[in-house]
Order: sequence, then C-alpha cells, then structure tokens
Amino acid sequence: MSVLVAVRNGYTQDGVLTPEGRREMTVLAEALCPYLEGKRVFTLTSAYSAPSECADILTMALGFGVPEPTAFLGEGSREFSKLLAQVKAKLRKADVVIIVGHGSNFFGSSPRFLSYYAERMLKATYHEEVLAFGHAVLMDSDHPDEVVLLP
Repeated sequence: MSVLVAVRNGYTQDGVLTPEGRREMTVLAEALCPYLEGKRVFTLTSAYSAPSECADILTMALGFGVPEPTAFLGEGSREFSKLLAQVKAKLRKADVVIIVGHGSNFFGSSPRFLSYYAERMLKATYHEEVLAFGHAVLMDSDHPDEVVLLP
C-alpha cells in the first residue's frame, strides 16, 4: 500500500499564512489522523514560507518528523517527473507521503501533478478537482479509483 496526501497550503495574505490558514491546518491534521494511524509518514514541502509553515503545523500536530523542502513544489515548476521520483523514493521507506504545496500546477485551477501522479502511479484518472486553501486530497494505491477530499 502507498498513499499520497497532497495538501494545498492554508489561507494566505501577501504570501504569509494567516491565523485562519493556521486553523485550517489544525483542522486538516485532525481529519488526517484516522488515515495515518500506525503508518510510516514522510512529508515533502515547498520551500516557500506558507507551505513550509503548514507542513510544520501538520507534522507537529500529527507527531511526525521534520518536513523536507523540495524545489519541485515551487510556483511554476513543471518538473513533475522529478517530484514523482522523490515521492517514489520516499514511498520505499514510508507508507504515506504528504506533499504540501501551492500554485495552480499542483492544487489550484489546474492541478496537473495530481493527474500525472494518478496516471503513472495508480493507473487511474484524477478528475482535476480544484483544491481549496487548507484542503487535501488522499490517493491510495489499494483503492486507485477512490479519491478522498479532506477535511
């Protein structure tokens, strides 16, 4: 079993996570708990401040290690194959990989990475749902046609 949880950063203002955005991450952490219990989890995050802070909030609330920044979650990055390679490498050591990012290529109006991941890893189709700030999508290799939107 391998699970990808893709998280869009919480609400920001001028690129800074707001108190509402922090609250969104706390609510999301509570929603993720049942899916992560007893699992080995690894977190990748964009190096930008808001997603990085969101990853810190999630990992502290969930009791997991320090998130690892990756350049492949940056705004405008289209290096999906490199991000996918990082996710695959982490899934060799973990049951779940959480990626925390931002931007339209990943989570906004055109979440292309999620489609790319679903096609290549799950042999399934992701129907490009727009992820709202502070929300996540969970994809499980044991149930490739089921996508869970959280919270």
